[in-house]
Amino acid sequence: MSKHARLIPLVALVCLPSVSSGQRPAREMLLGTWRLVEHWNKDSAGAVTHQYGPQPIGLFVHDATNHFSVQIMRTPPARVVPAPTDSAGVRQFIEGYYAAFGTFTVDTAKGESVYHVEASTVPGLIGSDARLPFRVSNDSLIIGDNRTWRRVWLRVH
Repeated sequence: MSKHARLIPLVALVCLPSVSSGQRPAREMLLGTWRLVEHWNKDSAGAVTHQYGPQPIGLFVHDATNHFSVQIMRTPPARVVPAPTDSAGVRQFIEGYYAAFGTFTVDTAKGESVYHVEASTVPGLIGSDARLPFRVSNDSLIIGDNRTWRRVWLRVH
């Protein structure tokens, strides 16, 4: 799995944070709870794919102690847990949910949030630093490169 493919679930931010005089520091702009409203990737041919379905649900929390927690779930969700012998069904069930937590910092010079992943449903992310480009626009947190992947989160509080 490529480095970017492993980072794709970790939600998502686009462009540089707009931090100029008179605005709050980028780290403070991230604080709060965010609800997922958009999540897509583009394949090498440019086709848009929705890893968690066309209308996934999720929450992304950044707190004042620099901890984060993120959860994303496919919609519609699986209604029945597949039998352990149904390997394709089990895989689809597991791939329909993503979660991670840890701490975060902001690299203002690079316009990135850096997530120090302590635990994740993607084992390859555990112990890594996921660097994600982001910007905050009004009550939207936008993560991704906006060309090959994008996540949009709306502020809950």
